[in-house]
Formats: sequence, C-alpha cells, structure tokens
Amino acid sequence: IGSSDTAKILGLSKFGTALSVYLDKIGAAPEEPRSDRLLNGTRFEPAIAGAIIDEYGWTLKKVGMEQHADLPFILSNRDRISIDPSDSLEVTTEIKTFEVYQQSDLGEPETDEIPLEHACQVQHQLEVARSIGYYHEHAWYFAQVGFSEKVRRYRVHFDPEFFPTVLPALQEFWNRVETRTPPEPDWSHPTTLENLQSLYEPVIGK
Repeated sequence: IGSSDTAKILGLSKFGTALSVYLDKIGAAPEEPRSDRLLNGTRFEPAIAGAIIDEYGWTLKKVGMEQHADLPFILSNRDRISIDPSDSLEVTTEIKTFEVYQQSDLGEPETDEIPLEHACQVQHQLEVARSIGYYHEHAWYFAQVGFSEKVRRYRVHFDPEFFPTVLPALQEFWNRVETRTPPEPDWSHPTTLENLQSLYEPVIGK
C-alpha cells in the first residue's frame, strides 16, 4: 500500500476508491492511458522543484521506494527530500500541481491547510520515514496553483496518532488483497461502475 493509496482506501479521495486500489494490486485494473492530470503532474514536478531551489536555496534530492520497518506491505515514495543549508536537516517534501483543484482547496501559505487526501499521503510518508529511522517533525508541501503565481509552501506536522488510527483499515484492506476478497463498492463514486465491469468481466457461455 503506497502513500497515495491510503486516502482512496479510507474513502477520502475523488480519484479512486478501495475497489480501484484493490484491482490495481491484483493486476485487474481497467486498462486506460494515463490521464492528462497524471502526465502534467509528472511533467511539471521538476520545474516546481527548480522553483523551490531558486526561492529557498535548498538542496533537493530524490529517494527511491521505502518500506515500513515493521509492516512490509506499507510502502512510500516521497517526491523529494529537502535540505536547508542553514541547519542541514533533511525534510520530506511533497510537490503538487493544482490543475484539478480549486484555489479554495488550499488555505493560507505557511499553514497546514491542504486537502485531506494529500494530508493522508504526507502522514503516510512521514510514518514510513519514522519507522526506518528518519524522524521528521514536519513535511513541506508545495502547490503550484497557476503559472502566474509563486509556488505556495505549507508545513504539515507529523501526527503520531494518524497512522495507528488508520492502520486497522489498511490491514483489513491488505488481507482482502491477499485473500482476493473485493471490498464493498462505493456506489457514489464515479469510478465504481468501470471498476466493477473490470472485476466481473462476462465470459461467453457463462
């Protein structure tokens, strides 16, 4: 379970549900080209990283996939680690483009007012980092709302109560993956019908 999966499993994402994550994990997700949203996020991320370096004088470095020390089914893939030359501390850094969100989804810069879905993602990343010996008191979250605006910076503090609270739901979900037991569909979500059609593909003669 990756950091971007958590909000979907908890029913807090508009981009997917527990069922869509389940199908992805068992290799049965509907085949479709990557959306413009995902492609643009990948394309613009290096440019935003460059803007962060120019603005704050930080060093940014990429890290690979990380695995929770005690829970091998919990993974994390942080966008960057930022290093401030003034104190040499490494801090988890998440980068987002906001072509699919409204500006109202974000609070004032320098606060922790970011979309709940992304807060789940950042807390997941911080927990994995903590488990492998890289405790970060907070993470930096950067959002590019529009090309005419500066990149906005938010500070998200590590919440030690978050992961213990959501862990039972993640464990139950992973058990479903291992036993091939699909989660209940979220009938209100726009992706559900397509996912069900993929899960229960008709077979001629049956």
